[in-house]
Order: sequence, then C-alpha cells, then structure tokens
Amino acid sequence: MLKRSDDGRNSKITNRRPAAFLIVGTFLFFLFPFILLLIVHIPAIQRLLIAEVSLRLEKSTGIEVRLEGYRWNPISCLCLLEVKVLSSGREVIKCEKAKLSYHISWHWPYLCPEELYLERPFLILEKDEDRTFRLPCSEPHESCRPFTLERPSLRYSFPWPAIRILSGVIEAEQNGQKVLSVKNVSGTLAYHFDQGPYGPRLKLDLGQWQR
Repeated sequence: MLKRSDDGRNSKITNRRPAAFLIVGTFLFFLFPFILLLIVHIPAIQRLLIAEVSLRLEKSTGIEVRLEGYRWNPISCLCLLEVKVLSSGREVIKCEKAKLSYHISWHWPYLCPEELYLERPFLILEKDEDRTFRLPCSEPHESCRPFTLERPSLRYSFPWPAIRILSGVIEAEQNGQKVLSVKNVSGTLAYHFDQGPYGPRLKLDLGQWQR
C-alpha cells in the first residue's frame, strides 16, 4: 500500500512539471523585453551599441557618422548632438541636433521609427541628370557586402520615418558646380530610396524650395 501511495505521489509531481515549465517559460518570455530595456539604459551599453551601428553603417554604405554626444531613452527616442556625416571623407551633413523618435512593437521591425528631426542642419546634395537631388554616395568597404533594398520587406513595408528640419541650409552641386543654395528651410522633406551601385541612395524632393 505504501508503495502504491508513493507511486501516486510521484505521478502527480511528474504531471505538474510540464505545467510549471510552461508557467516559468511564459513568465520569462514576457520578462525578457523588460530586462533588455533595463540593460540598454546602461550608458556603457548604449555607447557600445551606437559605436557598433556606426561601424556597420560605414562598412556597408561608406558613410561615416561622427557625433559629440547623445541622449537616449530606449523606450521612445535617440537624440544625437553635433552630428557630422561624411561621404568619401567629405562632410555632407552637419547638424546641431538629430532626434529620432520611435515606438517599440511586438511585431517586425520591433523598433518602428516615427520621425527624424534635424535642428539647424547643413546639407550638401548632388543633382542628378533627372533633376532630382540625393545625398552623395560612397563606395562601401571592400570586405563587406553592400546594403541592399532589393528585399520587398525593406523597400515597401519598413516604416521609414518622416524627416522634419528646422532652420536648415541646403546646397546642391552638379558636375562640381553649385546649382542650388537655400537658407532657413523648415518643414517636412519628402524622400524615397532607390538602389544605387553601392547600396541604397536617398533622394529628396525639395518641392517649394526649388523655386
């Protein structure tokens, strides 16, 4: 009788184990994102992440990003201070403050950009033969595969942020000659990407500022 009682008790314990594992697994699944957010709040981790993203961007697109400081709220926004963007060693964007607002989602791409705000930016663009304006392109590092927009998920469904500028200066060149210079530009810039020989090219529609 005692043996059968012990067997019954062991059977109940065995039956409870899958339920316990399920509860613990579900708890860890929902807890993991919060732990990750707490880790990203650590300044040293933030510096490593920003440095890694900048390095990958430079290797895959040839674009170098420099900044003097940042403020990062992992839940909602990243603010970069005194930003400089270089293409082939030439400064093409200079900005006192660049703030990327975003929200976090349970679905791809998980971190969804909403708006890129540029305060007092200075932009140097190139004018194409089709009378459109784009950021100058650089050849990526030879050891890296160029970034591509050929995947439909990137080209069509990725939530690219709106670009809003305040008190900006925009200059454009064509064949080494300055063809446009506009000051005190404020508003939202329309843009789109196309695939260039070394990766995606950012093309801007200057709209009313071309007149």
